[in-house]
Amino acid sequence: MNCDQARERILESLDEAAGAHCPDCAAFLAAQRAIDAALAARFAAVTLPVRTRNAIGEQVRARRRAAHWEALPDLLHGAGCAAVAGMAVWAIPSFSITVALLSAAVSYVALSTLRGWMEEG
Repeated sequence: MNCDQARERILESLDEAAGAHCPDCAAFLAAQRAIDAALAARFAAVTLPVRTRNAIGEQVRARRRAAHWEALPDLLHGAGCAAVAGMAVWAIPSFSITVALLSAAVSYVALSTLRGWMEEG
């Protein structure tokens, strides 16, 4: 780790180990701690009302649920491709599993590209 990397780690989390890198990094860590202490003394922590915290929590949960639903078409596509590939290999023994998986991958990329174009427009 060089000094730039150590300072980056210090800025991210006031990392003790990064402060031990060299004397300059130790001084940088001490300065950052002093700034942190001064800011903590000057500004009190904000306490949100219960209704606000609950509203924020509900919004976060709603976004997580929406993300699950957004992934559903991709999951169904993957499951469908796997099922068709399995049936093709079973029905036509000379049909290579590699060809089945490759066709599933190509159709997935096509679906993803189409979805991207539709979301942009």
